[in-house]
Amino acid sequence: MSTSASSEPSRLYPQEAYAHVGVHFPPGRSKRAQEDRRTASAAVLAWAKRYGVIFSGHAREQLLDGFGPSKSGEDQFDALIGLLSMIEVVDGRRREGGLPTASTVAWEGWNLGQTAAGAALTPRQKAFSARDSA
Repeated sequence: MSTSASSEPSRLYPQEAYAHVGVHFPPGRSKRAQEDRRTASAAVLAWAKRYGVIFSGHAREQLLDGFGPSKSGEDQFDALIGLLSMIEVVDGRRREGGLPTASTVAWEGWNLGQTAAGAALTPRQKAFSARDSA
């Protein structure tokens, strides 16, 4: 963490970051399932090709394999998607989301690249938000 007075910590919300790179899990599919993450890799690779992002051999293998069968696979998947979402912001294809407002701070803080539409939570997201802040 930076000690600079001018730095601001930021965070990403994986569910929103998926849309930034074209990942969508239809009903009945989940980031928790290796096969579903494997299927989502096609959208990630298409996004990478479109914007000239090249994965290392290991990262590409992990993505194509759905990050393996372990429970930690979904965390690794989220981390990669989060990184790609950051690239969207850094390359200027997405705004960084602006300064936090009272309503977003009350919700759970400001998320890098989050749009106002992304701040509208589903009941499931609200439950996760409440769990994470407990």
